[in-house]
Amino acid sequence: PDPAPRYRSLGSKTDMPAYFKGTILETADVQGIDHKVMSGYGVVVNLENTGRNDGIPSAVRDHVMRAAVVFGVGSELTGGAMGSLSAGQFLGDPRNAIVRVDAYVPPGARSGQRVDVRVSALDTNTTTSLARGELWRTELHSGNVTPQNPGERVNLIGQARGRLSVNPVYALEDPMQVKEDAAAQASLRTGYVQDGGLFHGDRPILLRLREPSWRLSRAIEQRINLYYGAPVAAAQDEAVVYLTMPASFRGDWPHFVGVTSTLFFYGVDKEFAIERARELVTAALNPATPVENLEGISYAFEALGPVAVPLLVPLFSDPNPAVAFWAARAAAFNQEQAAINTLVQIAGEAGNPYAVRAAETLGKLKPSSSLVRGVRTLLDASAPEVRIAAYRSLIGLGDYIVTGDDKMQIGSIVSTPIGEKMYGKQFYLDQVPSKGPPLIWASRTGPPRIAIIGNDPALKAPMLASGFGNRLTISLEGPANPAILYHRPANDYNTSLRIRPSVIELIAALGGEARAGTIPIRLCYGDVLAVLKRLSDEGKIISNGQPVALILQEAGLDVVDEAPIIPGLENMQASTPVSQSGD
Repeated sequence: PDPAPRYRSLGSKTDMPAYFKGTILETADVQGIDHKVMSGYGVVVNLENTGRNDGIPSAVRDHVMRAAVVFGVGSELTGGAMGSLSAGQFLGDPRNAIVRVDAYVPPGARSGQRVDVRVSALDTNTTTSLARGELWRTELHSGNVTPQNPGERVNLIGQARGRLSVNPVYALEDPMQVKEDAAAQASLRTGYVQDGGLFHGDRPILLRLREPSWRLSRAIEQRINLYYGAPVAAAQDEAVVYLTMPASFRGDWPHFVGVTSTLFFYGVDKEFAIERARELVTAALNPATPVENLEGISYAFEALGPVAVPLLVPLFSDPNPAVAFWAARAAAFNQEQAAINTLVQIAGEAGNPYAVRAAETLGKLKPSSSLVRGVRTLLDASAPEVRIAAYRSLIGLGDYIVTGDDKMQIGSIVSTPIGEKMYGKQFYLDQVPSKGPPLIWASRTGPPRIAIIGNDPALKAPMLASGFGNRLTISLEGPANPAILYHRPANDYNTSLRIRPSVIELIAALGGEARAGTIPIRLCYGDVLAVLKRLSDEGKIISNGQPVALILQEAGLDVVDEAPIIPGLENMQASTPVSQSGD
């Protein structure tokens, strides 16, 4: 007898717009675009006596104790106090705490990609705060680990380490003074390490054919690989095609999925491509077409290649800002200079609803000198969010110089790695030239960066600011006087520094920069942000007598990217291909 089919038929799509007929989208669903979790149990050290290891499940405790021994706890070969401690004594120290570590791996992630990490105290213990702690290297495993099974090396897919940042709203509070604030207590039990996780292995995105067919899966593989000119797609069987995201997309998986899924099977034929482009233009200009569908149409235009660009150029000046943006975006990815100029114009228009998206799109294009010059002009835009998007695009385009790097570089942004030799680089401090009013921006996801866009702001005199229960003070008598920083950490040496009343010098000093022969202040990135936030909120950071705002990146570390809005991709759910037994 014939073998039973391994995959059931999903049927044809009934809601497919006519202008997407003949695309990969018509024949397959996208799967595997949920955020994969890798987890583990580790230990945070150097806490300010706020760690507790009561109520820890025995399997988790044994797992962490074995890891502590690997790090040299209890070994005569380890110098300092660590070698004289047993693993049990180490975990009994209130400066240390066992924690749960989670990292979210985005769709299409490649081996060696860095990800953000969330560190949380266990629900069963009484650790009060993870502020100013450091996560020891922790092995991360696929899926969610459990107290009964805290670690299986066979499923090891990543690792995490680094100094923790907690909520900047509560970071400056004395841990002993937040016991009466339930919100502060809950918040301080969770910390983050931006870019602190390292993913091992590649994570493909999947296409699940609606009608299983070896012939069709091979045709999809060949069409995609022909378009990218590289082995991006690989047919696994009659129903599943694996997609490996090219490095040129810089981790932008919604863009990759959008372009790949809207490829026409016969797009290599010029006459066919022109006919399809005309249909897409008609759909884009149709008032009945929902605005959200224009994103999918833009991906399809981009996938058709340069042949569609002449039909897009008239749309750049369309009175509908959505049509103008999405048309210019598609043509820009096909290296049309007029489209790039249109995106710069859209980004610089006050009140244009697509201004920020246009500035962000420019940073994803293929770098060129003319492109960089256009993006630089947006640093002087009136809207702060456009200036920030332009700065981030310039970083993505490589328009920066890293101080202390021996490599020859050319760039408008001066990027200085801030840190101290004991901990290494903490974050980047970027000085961004701009004629607009100064503003300060700080990242909350990805590589930690603080950007001073415009002139260097100053500290307002006279002033006195404090934090960490008065263990950190910043005082300034007058604008002509130096600012005095005094730090009395719980687990380190006291230090006092004198700096110019410059915000750039303040950030560098707080992050660990100091003159030779002086003890540096070793605040982590999150604590530096907390200090800046308090000074900004209190109006103590000024330029030309006016307060300077600190803008923190809004996206939290737990936010999961949404799938691209493409008609027909409504079923892009968190799923993996399943055989008939589980389908």
